[in-house]
Amino acid sequence: MTNKFIPFVGWDLRTQISGAYAEWLATQDFEWCVTLNYNRPTTQQKVRKGFRHWLACIDNAYLGRNWSRCGDDRAFAVAVVEHPHSNIHLHMLLRMPKPARSLGRPYQMDSIEKHWFKIEPAGQCVSELIYDIAGAARYMCKELPFPGHLEDCIIISTEFHRHR
Repeated sequence: MTNKFIPFVGWDLRTQISGAYAEWLATQDFEWCVTLNYNRPTTQQKVRKGFRHWLACIDNAYLGRNWSRCGDDRAFAVAVVEHPHSNIHLHMLLRMPKPARSLGRPYQMDSIEKHWFKIEPAGQCVSELIYDIAGAARYMCKELPFPGHLEDCIIISTEFHRHR
């Protein structure tokens, strides 16, 4: 008896959309590939809130108290929530705030990790410079074809910006 895998309804379309996201991400100006892990059960709502807070801490550190008015100078990140029902964590591509980009990589990495551990002391933060952005983008988007992931698991940092 042979078992044949029958893809979910819409699998091909979701795979194409996931591939398009990966291609788009590979054309963006990102410097860091970051994974933020909670190491505890949590919800997607809390993950979004924690991600927003983490970005705000980084922007505040480099742009000062009026960081929310700095527009394009702010950190820019695209994150994907992975394993939303168990071992939830974020994979992201990150461009640091404009003033941080003139600093050395160790200072940037220290800031990335320090701010995460203030928010999530028991969590993990893995940050690496991007050498193969296309590969990092494909890895980050690998679970997007799963049902519900395209709709709920992509976070773009500009959704937290106030638009006037």
